[in-house]
Amino acid sequence: MGNMTNERNNVPSLPQRGGNNFDFIRLVAASLVVFSHSFILAEGTDGREPLYFLTAGREDLGQVAVATFFVISGFLITMSFESSRSIGNYLWKRVLRVFPALIILLLLTTFVLGPLATNLSLKDYFSQGHTYSYLTNVRLFRLQYDLPGLFQENPYPNASMDRYGPWPTNSSAI
Repeated sequence: MGNMTNERNNVPSLPQRGGNNFDFIRLVAASLVVFSHSFILAEGTDGREPLYFLTAGREDLGQVAVATFFVISGFLITMSFESSRSIGNYLWKRVLRVFPALIILLLLTTFVLGPLATNLSLKDYFSQGHTYSYLTNVRLFRLQYDLPGLFQENPYPNASMDRYGPWPTNSSAI
């Protein structure tokens, strides 16, 4: 990486996106989140999750992975900000990065995965306002984590696909 500096303020710059292993680390962290959450979803308890067990319940692999995401996000967001022409340009790039994928995820979850996984009839699923209010998650606050008839029989009832899946945290939108 050498002695890279930012010409504007003569401070060390972060490596360019392709010159790091952030994507690989994020893949490992995402896998750890899925692995960690599988225990509570399948068994109703974290008790057998390896790190949770080894630390007597003080920490689990999901928490470590989420902390890793926050650290990496800080680096990536800083790189994005440094390469932006202005704050407005930076914010627009964040909107273009987060919202298209979020909208597609919400639509697929509500209208494809939800109907496939619900224990309700399709008529009942689509006749509930709760189904459509799920789309308001695009606001990134006051999140609705459940859809009608999904995951009610799990040891951890009403856990949604998005709460334990590829769902951006509120802070990743910034």
